[in-house]
Amino acid sequence: MRNYKIKLFYVLIFVSICFYSSQSFLNAQNPSSITFNDYEIENKFPLGIQFDVNATSTSKITDISVNMWKGEIAVGVYKNFDFEFDQNVNASLFWYTNSSDTYIPPGTNIKYQFKIINESGDELTSEIFEFVYHDINFSWDSIVDEGFVVYYHGPVKNRAYKILETIKETANKMEPIFGEYVNSPISVTVYNNPVEMIEGLPPESKTIRRELITQGMAFNTIGTLLILASGADYLGTASHEMTHILVHRSTEGIVSVPSWLHEGLAEYANIYPSFSFTNALDKAIINDDLLPLTMFSGQPGTSEDKLLFYGQSESFISFLIEEFGVEKMKELLVAIKSSTTLDSAIQDTYGQDKVQLENLWRSSLGVSLYIQSKNISVPTPRPLPAISLYSLTPQSGSSQIQNTFKDSISISEPTNQNESNSTSSCNTKPNELNADYLTIFTGTLVFLIFLLGRKHKE
Repeated sequence: MRNYKIKLFYVLIFVSICFYSSQSFLNAQNPSSITFNDYEIENKFPLGIQFDVNATSTSKITDISVNMWKGEIAVGVYKNFDFEFDQNVNASLFWYTNSSDTYIPPGTNIKYQFKIINESGDELTSEIFEFVYHDINFSWDSIVDEGFVVYYHGPVKNRAYKILETIKETANKMEPIFGEYVNSPISVTVYNNPVEMIEGLPPESKTIRRELITQGMAFNTIGTLLILASGADYLGTASHEMTHILVHRSTEGIVSVPSWLHEGLAEYANIYPSFSFTNALDKAIINDDLLPLTMFSGQPGTSEDKLLFYGQSESFISFLIEEFGVEKMKELLVAIKSSTTLDSAIQDTYGQDKVQLENLWRSSLGVSLYIQSKNISVPTPRPLPAISLYSLTPQSGSSQIQNTFKDSISISEPTNQNESNSTSSCNTKPNELNADYLTIFTGTLVFLIFLLGRKHKE
């Protein structure tokens, strides 16, 4: 009788373990589901973007995040919602865009995706949604062609079309140099006057923003332009500024592109060039008083020197293209993208350093050659803040923004959105989990011990 009880005890242990193991296996094959019920997104420009999410799960939801991509930037930024863990969750998140670090220019295409995790470890990732982050002070119309989109409002439709045609013509002109990059999406927001444009600019000092008439801004990594349609040089601004985006895309790497190359290519591409630059250059040639162009990494500080700098940059780039051909310039941009230093990229492309090339250009102009000397100090550009202002002409105050983010996202067919509220739903697919092999092994081991004990007693 005693042996019978012992055997029965072993059998009960074995059955219990096997039952527990089978339950673990069933739970693994049927994980707790998460349902993404709906969401809302509200544009609260210029402060930011409001996200609201509702989700349910058979176990408590422990994490909800949103990943957002700005324009052409390929790397998204995550932010987590703040909420109490529960099976039914309504969570909110406000994404601020009103600081220098978080600023998003109006007209930028935004892509975003939600991720939800519960305490069982199940995950749900939503589809990727899109909307356009507009300046909600106005109702925007749009025109689209060849990947370029121009947003405008009010009685400037004709000017908006002219801007689009100018951008397309500039892209065609520069295709031999930039290649496939000319087809990358660019978004343009057109403001009608400086008062309108102030709210759309980055959060600079209000005093600076009101004293300067900003003709246009290029946000290189995002792929967005802001253009003032009331300016006299608005088409030249559009042509010049969009080229900065193309330069960035074709040279993005670890090497910082010097201003003389950036501005030289932008003005070379400009189909409505400024005569102020040419006049400043002609005067400097007559006086044999050129700036040491290739010694600058940034730009000179005074308006007069800046005009001359732009004129010299355009002339120098034109000389390189005419003397060595378009292919060499294209090779230089490719070399910059893959090189560790600018000097090595120039040397590898042209077989000469930048000073030798500058002196070839100076010689063609009939001015004195530049001679490097330790006793000659190169003017140091003013430190550039996150937003560096420059002018196509001293009156226009055109500026260019260079960000540190990477890029590459397509702009979708635009929709006329000021405040966008949309909903969507999706369900989880069960995750495949492994059975609890450890408990199965333990049960089997106990059963073997039982059999061995029985055999021993027999």
